[in-house]
Amino acid sequence: MTVFLAHVPANLEIADIEDKLPQAEEELKLLLLPKDPHDEKNVILEIRAGTGGDEATLFAAEILRMYARYAERQGWKMDVMEASDTGVGGIKEAVALIEQLRTRAVLYVALDTLRYLEKGGRIGRMRALLGTLLSVKPIMEVRNAEIVPIEQVRTSRRVPSRLVELGQSRGEFADLAVLYTTTRDTAEQMADLCAAVGLIPRAQILSVQATGVLGVHTGPGALGLAGILKS
Repeated sequence: MTVFLAHVPANLEIADIEDKLPQAEEELKLLLLPKDPHDEKNVILEIRAGTGGDEATLFAAEILRMYARYAERQGWKMDVMEASDTGVGGIKEAVALIEQLRTRAVLYVALDTLRYLEKGGRIGRMRALLGTLLSVKPIMEVRNAEIVPIEQVRTSRRVPSRLVELGQSRGEFADLAVLYTTTRDTAEQMADLCAAVGLIPRAQILSVQATGVLGVHTGPGALGLAGILKS
């Protein structure tokens, strides 16, 4: 049997790498920049229309919308505190507060099984098997975009009350949601418990099914508590 191997000419590989070098250099420069001490602080945004009549006010309104879309993509909260509208859809001036919600975000997730952590390579197979036999339910917290194991509970029945206790320890919430993958009834009961202990009124608590990436990595039976603390 004859096997034919296709080879990419070295000059083509070199040309491809050289094309990517400028972008890689720019990304490296950004990574080497020192952290700005003001990165985590809130921002007051002020926009004023220049000279140009209605066209200038329409352009100012578009700039405001642009900043609002950018803030939403970054996970920031933008509140327009003051705006002077025109009759044609523009604004003469506007003042907005942009908040870093990351510093006020809370996310706890309790897993029903360790198998999905083992599949993702986060723990060894033996530890996953032992945790399953002992019915250990790990609770994770997201801190500064990193997943941090904080504790373990021994039974599924203990999970909802412990997540609520962790939420209570963080203070008052402006928004709150209970996350679940497959156990909606348990999530609704946990939402009732959040309201009963005074975290936030029941009507303001959302029950959200975790799908996509979060659902794949946590597995069936996972429960979570996510919210934004009051400023």
